[in-house]
Amino acid sequence: MRILWLALLFVPWMADADDLTELTWVVAPYPPFHIAEGPLAGKGMVDVVVPHMQAAVSGFHHVIGVMTDSRSWQEIREGRNVCQPAVLKTPERERVAVFSEAGAIVPSMVLIMRAEQKQRLFGKRKTIALREVLENPTLRIGMITERAYGEVDSMLRAQHNSERLIQVSNNYGPLSLLRMLNSGRIDAVVEYPWIVRYVAMGLSDMQSLSTMGIDELQPFFRSYVACPNTDVGREVIRQLNVWIRTQLPLDANRRIVGDWLDPDTLERYQAAYEQMIAPVTR
Repeated sequence: MRILWLALLFVPWMADADDLTELTWVVAPYPPFHIAEGPLAGKGMVDVVVPHMQAAVSGFHHVIGVMTDSRSWQEIREGRNVCQPAVLKTPERERVAVFSEAGAIVPSMVLIMRAEQKQRLFGKRKTIALREVLENPTLRIGMITERAYGEVDSMLRAQHNSERLIQVSNNYGPLSLLRMLNSGRIDAVVEYPWIVRYVAMGLSDMQSLSTMGIDELQPFFRSYVACPNTDVGREVIRQLNVWIRTQLPLDANRRIVGDWLDPDTLERYQAAYEQMIAPVTR
């Protein structure tokens, strides 16, 4: 009888836990956003921030789901309980999702060169017009065939018949291009700046690299959490916004992206963070 009484005491608690709505937080399988293996496993930019977001949202059973951007946005369009923790706003996305207030900023693609060559050709310049680089007959540019390059995509692809434009398959991606840059086979790469540090960790003979912002690109974008425009999605965003306004740890949050940036980009990032994010949380 005593055993039965104890069992009955625990039944309501178990039922409540089982009845919680499951909420999936998406991490895309792209390092250093999500790092699945090696000594840095679980320490990617999104890996470290998602637990804080989960703690800020009560009333749900939180799980992690690793999936590509295309799949996660399909699930959001279908109204499933899936949230993307680090995305950019676009008009198309705003038609199917609700967004949090901005909790971070991310830099645009930059021009990456060997530091010695950058200093010799461009001195201490922090930014450069990509058109100027493409018009320099001595510079060989590397790009990924299947990659979309935003506002400068058409400028790069207009060079497709040029021997100075070196294209590689996405199967090899940034690692292949940075190896070619390191060996001197190409002179510049258009890529996200955090890739430099991640790839350099695996290349013991990496030369010193330098980055410059690209004038044709907006230098930084605000990053948001996106959830489906449903009752569940709106409630998640409501709770997250309270956390962003009142509890977001400013310095620790700044470092989530900042720790992956090269010194040149980091200087510009810190100034932009003060303008674009810090006022929201003060």
